[in-house]
Amino acid sequence: MTRFEALEEEKRFELRSKVKNFVRFYAYMAQIARTFGKPLYKAYIFADTLYKLLPKTPHERPDLSKKIMLVNS
Repeated sequence: MTRFEALEEEKRFELRSKVKNFVRFYAYMAQIARTFGKPLYKAYIFADTLYKLLPKTPHERPDLSKKIMLVNS
């Protein structure tokens, strides 16, 4: 999140837009043609989760306390 916050506002908007476009496009294409590419599906899941976590406004801080699970703790 610190790398995202370091970007200027225009770049943040552009990044959020590109991530959302990828998520929408993959969801649409998955309905039309079944793909079994595991790496692309993992990228879709990651992008969808990332989009939900990215703040919508420059002053909004994401709350990750309930969204991160520690493994082997």
